[in-house]
Amino acid sequence: MSKRFILVLATVLSACEPTSPPLQAFHILDVAPLTQKTNESKHVRVQLDTDPAFLVDYGEPAARMVGQPRMVIGPRTIPLTYLGHGLFEGYVEPLAPSNYIVGVNLGDGREATFATPYVVTAVEEPELPVARATYDFARIDPQVQGRPFTVTITVNVHGQVEGAPPYQGAATLTVHTGGEEIFRASVEPVTAGKIPIEVIINRSGDDFVAKIEDATGEQAFSNAFPVAPSES
Repeated sequence: MSKRFILVLATVLSACEPTSPPLQAFHILDVAPLTQKTNESKHVRVQLDTDPAFLVDYGEPAARMVGQPRMVIGPRTIPLTYLGHGLFEGYVEPLAPSNYIVGVNLGDGREATFATPYVVTAVEEPELPVARATYDFARIDPQVQGRPFTVTITVNVHGQVEGAPPYQGAATLTVHTGGEEIFRASVEPVTAGKIPIEVIINRSGDDFVAKIEDATGEQAFSNAFPVAPSES
């Protein structure tokens, strides 16, 4: 057989070898779910409009995928399990809060991204109850102008969290008569229990009232009491 005939035969045989058609581009139809908390892990399913490429070896019992499909969400690359009919699933571990682009790489040279972002939100810390105080005045008896006396207030603390530092606040004690403030004193720290406050009133009259108010606006008032003129 001449060399020319061998060359022609080889060319004909080469032309008869099957060629694989080019792989078609694909689209991501759906990703579910599309939200996640920072402390959560999620099984995420991705629906494509295509199936992965397979290699068929007639000496093997099953075909195998050309490559390993993967999903990319932000910094994470997640292996995908093929469930059939263009459906894949991957396991997404906790991520930092952000909006992430979802991409899929089929491992055969084809890639696509999803238009809607994957949203990871921070876990909201439960709000602890805020301790607050209410106040009760002990009865104030008639007083004398210019003579010091003690006003006793009981502080009742509500919403104290077990294990938290004891409540401490600040308040102001004032004394009024006829709509006029005639005494003022700062009360600090305000803690649970009884607080004695020394008061001096340099005016006489029949109708005096003490008032306490703290930084939260909580108020309480005493009974009305008279102040007799100084004996001197």
